[in-house]
Amino acid sequence: MLADLNPGCSHQEINELEDSLNCQLPEDFKTFYQRHNGQKGNSTGLFFGLPFLSIVNLFEEWSAWRELADDDFAMDITGESYPNGAIKTIYINLKWIPIANDGSGNHIGIDLDPDDAGLVGQVINFGRDENNKFVLAPSLADFIAWMLAQYQAGNYQSNKRSLNIKQPAFDHFLDAVPLLFGRS
Repeated sequence: MLADLNPGCSHQEINELEDSLNCQLPEDFKTFYQRHNGQKGNSTGLFFGLPFLSIVNLFEEWSAWRELADDDFAMDITGESYPNGAIKTIYINLKWIPIANDGSGNHIGIDLDPDDAGLVGQVINFGRDENNKFVLAPSLADFIAWMLAQYQAGNYQSNKRSLNIKQPAFDHFLDAVPLLFGRS
């Protein structure tokens, strides 16, 4: 999996991404992407099976959400936030920046527009099937530290085609999110 990580991106690429997204990205995000600009796609996803998106792929995913944001149906879909008041309970927010996806419209991302009890830069789940949003960590650095602790503790299952968290046992990391980060 480590061999599948791309080299880092440049300061210029980060600046161009911020301009395209019309936002200021957190420093830990910039540092992480300057170290590794996503994955090549030759192995399982870094984030418990979810591929780490390059800047190009991140922008493509974000652009798909931007197109959906103009549709009226999105305004009618709500959900819940865990913890309560940390994440806006809307379906689409263009200040949610995807860093990993499952290939079916669901993501782990950075929240640049939290609700009153949230933090700018918190890591959340969101997407097509993710009406209930959970704060996975207060920052990308904290999420990566949590993820590394899970790997170091042996709380994963892997084979050539997949990587999953071992406990709680689910075939898809986002299915484990409610038990790991919110309600059981």
